[in-house]
Amino acid sequence: MIDLTELDPARGTEARDRTPGGDTDAVRRLSADSPGRRAAGTPAAPRHPLPRTRRRPDVKKWWSRLLVLAMIAGAVYGGTKLVEYRTTQQQTMDIGTVTLTARATAVSPSQLGVVKTVAVNAEDTVKAGARLGTVTTTTVTGNGRVETAEIAVRAPSDGVVVADPMPVGATVAPGQAFVSIYDPADMTFVGDVKIDTLTHLSRGMTVTLTGPGLAAPVTAKVERVAPRVVGSTDDVAAGAMQLVLTPAATTQVADLVPGYQLTGSVQADPDATPAGGGILSGS
Repeated sequence: MIDLTELDPARGTEARDRTPGGDTDAVRRLSADSPGRRAAGTPAAPRHPLPRTRRRPDVKKWWSRLLVLAMIAGAVYGGTKLVEYRTTQQQTMDIGTVTLTARATAVSPSQLGVVKTVAVNAEDTVKAGARLGTVTTTTVTGNGRVETAEIAVRAPSDGVVVADPMPVGATVAPGQAFVSIYDPADMTFVGDVKIDTLTHLSRGMTVTLTGPGLAAPVTAKVERVAPRVVGSTDDVAAGAMQLVLTPAATTQVADLVPGYQLTGSVQADPDATPAGGGILSGS
């Protein structure tokens, strides 16, 4: 038998394509449309994408998220307002008017006499042992002879003269103040405080004091509260107690004189424990 493919390659190809039940033209068309066989520049058959299905938004889920965000925002806002309220309460507690006071020491001669000289004036600063003035004393001896002597009146400690001494020619006796001095390092502020505010005070709290003529506020510390004694000479209002403050630094009151009045506010805590522990005198 003669193999026709060896004699005619073209007919051999045609013969192979004519397989039983096959379609030569269809096979050729498929071969021409394949990616490997398609000629350059020949457009590919258009592809039709599958239609997309649009998902409906989950309304319940979004409402839940918005509700959670609203709750968080409300909690943050409420917390901020609470902090602002507590801060305001702590910084605006008014303690009213307080007066700068000092413990005065009376300086008197050792004998009865008449003031001869005066060496100091009010508000002068003196050192311990400084001569404040002189007093002339008169004594009578056993034989009736009158003798006079001059006694110097000296400062017992460092301090500031409270007021002008007794004038020249005045008679002064032992125990009677020729002049009074005070220690500027031992000054305090004293004022009345309502009893119902004691629950917000405790020893050591910082008080800010302001007054006319001050270049800057004065700071003081809560020292103690003195009970009001019925029938005493202390000028304390009914329903109040005496609040005692100590200056935070003596330099802040060095240029102030006793009797100077200021108004104060304390950084008190509304939730502080009652002030009975350590703030009352004698506790």
